[in-house]
Amino acid sequence: MKKIIYSICLLLSPCFLHGLVMGQQPEDLVFKVQTIIQESPPSISFTWDAVPGDSVITICRKDPEAADWGEPIAVLAPDATSFTDNDVETGVEYEYRIQKRTAISYLYWVIANCTSYEQWQEEYRNNPKTDYKPIITYLNAGIKLPEVEYRGKVILLVDSSFVDSLHNELKLFETDLLGDGWEVKSVVRDFYYSDTVDVKSLILFGHIPVPYSGCAAVDQHQGDVGAWQADQYYGSMKEEIWTDEAVNCTIASREVNKNVPGDGKFDLSVLPPDENIVLQIGRIDLSKMPAFKVSEAELLKNYILKNHNFRHKINNPKVQALICDNLGFGTSGEYFGSSNATGSIRNFTALVTKPNINIQEEVDFFAYGNRDSYLFSYVCGAGGEQGTSITGATTASFIKYRVKTIFTSLFGSWVGNWDIPNNLLRASLASEGWSLTCIYDAFPYHTYHMMGMGKTIGYGVCKTQNNIDTYDFNSDNRGMHVFLLGDPTLRMHIVCPVNSLQSAITSDNTIMLAWKPADDSIIGYHVYKLDTLSNGYNRITTDPVTDTWFEDVSPDPGKNYYMVKTYALTESASGSYYNLSQGVFDTINYKVKPAVPVDSIELYLASSNLLPLMIYDPVKVNAL
Repeated sequence: MKKIIYSICLLLSPCFLHGLVMGQQPEDLVFKVQTIIQESPPSISFTWDAVPGDSVITICRKDPEAADWGEPIAVLAPDATSFTDNDVETGVEYEYRIQKRTAISYLYWVIANCTSYEQWQEEYRNNPKTDYKPIITYLNAGIKLPEVEYRGKVILLVDSSFVDSLHNELKLFETDLLGDGWEVKSVVRDFYYSDTVDVKSLILFGHIPVPYSGCAAVDQHQGDVGAWQADQYYGSMKEEIWTDEAVNCTIASREVNKNVPGDGKFDLSVLPPDENIVLQIGRIDLSKMPAFKVSEAELLKNYILKNHNFRHKINNPKVQALICDNLGFGTSGEYFGSSNATGSIRNFTALVTKPNINIQEEVDFFAYGNRDSYLFSYVCGAGGEQGTSITGATTASFIKYRVKTIFTSLFGSWVGNWDIPNNLLRASLASEGWSLTCIYDAFPYHTYHMMGMGKTIGYGVCKTQNNIDTYDFNSDNRGMHVFLLGDPTLRMHIVCPVNSLQSAITSDNTIMLAWKPADDSIIGYHVYKLDTLSNGYNRITTDPVTDTWFEDVSPDPGKNYYMVKTYALTESASGSYYNLSQGVFDTINYKVKPAVPVDSIELYLASSNLLPLMIYDPVKVNAL
């Protein structure tokens, strides 16, 4: 089926295709929605620009974890440009689908579904304006959703080459994960089965063995037909489906992509319908990148540092998105030029709103990326066979320029096979720019609009991998090639944490914590304390404190470990939710001693509340 579809694309003249869809752009396939929330009485409203076509607009709503949309909650007139949902509750998250079927996109359904040129001719002749392809947008929305204090358990699988050489950096990474509400572990299947409820994510750090699987060519080049990297293997718990018996696929131009029985590469090209990926998987692999002229260890070290800087709002991009579309119909004539950026625009309109999406055609990504900072970016273009370039982006440019974007998406021929030297996708992570994640985004559409209400990028990619028919897709759904490079636990909205956290023992034998205020719009602060029996941090503030100090009146003998988080209300493009910063840690060894004057700790408190104090071992440590 796949090869026949590729052949059809070649049979259709680019001029003929261009004539059928003159003027259509990727953004024409998306509702560009603005969300407005009202607290009393609670309501969620959507507005959008008029959408062409004479079919009705349907709006569906579901629980974010449900797969079935059910019946529409509203059916609107074709010219409608707004809708208000009054049947909502504060503190509850909802997922919406706004959809209109229209003939404007009919050609792309034909190309993706017809299995012969003759069938294509007959379909278009008999149904020249049949509504097959929807204009559609998804978004999660809510009003003052509760904060997430515990995000689950993340498995950190580290290449043994770096356990010692990057000891301090890995401790920093683990501390940042812990400070964001993750519990860090270090095994995969056995640990998942020990706690299938809380184990959520997997980080492959370093050159962890790369599974290959299937016989496919997502970029539609014969030289790429073969086994692709399949990190989904690590998140699939049905080992019996990962066979190496049937596929005999040897036409790939690179030996690593050839797949024959018994060679250690798996048979699956598509995830079976009865299996789901259960872990949010991200790979931080900067091996085989000699163009950067520094060691793999140094590249990994730099990645951890810029990850830390984003989590702590040191690298603070504007909440906007950049799209550099170099595969549009206007110049290239390639059929997928109409849909390559559609998925990104669909996500971005839910995450940063339409006015904050900068769409450019036939441009140099680095020329635009260096002018400003962007939370999200998407670049597509014609790819080079070495996998190190697409129109508008090259590995060499990632070395030369420091682009200020965090969540990067790239698409072009050849670059999707990322396990090759100096690969373009991994170059974004290795660069001195701010990029922390990269996905190969075009087929299928990726779904990560949920980030607008606090979900992680890994959550969205996992939804994409498991999607059957919950979300619209163009082709190659549930393919083994859907992956995430970078840290899957990252979220888009960062609250500035406190700094200079210090602790001291008072004359009343309590422990006083003090810190400098967070440079952000906040509600207050929450304080947590480590329960050494459960090895988890428990909140000890009932309500957020608004002062920059807190007194623990019941310290434990021995070491007391504390964590302080900033607490804020994040107002996003999709709604509002209570949000927590990274945790900042301190520890103090508590012993009852006579009071002594305090002159070596600077507490930002009224002196009447502080003196006399005594200090004992106020050393900041990693609480692991």
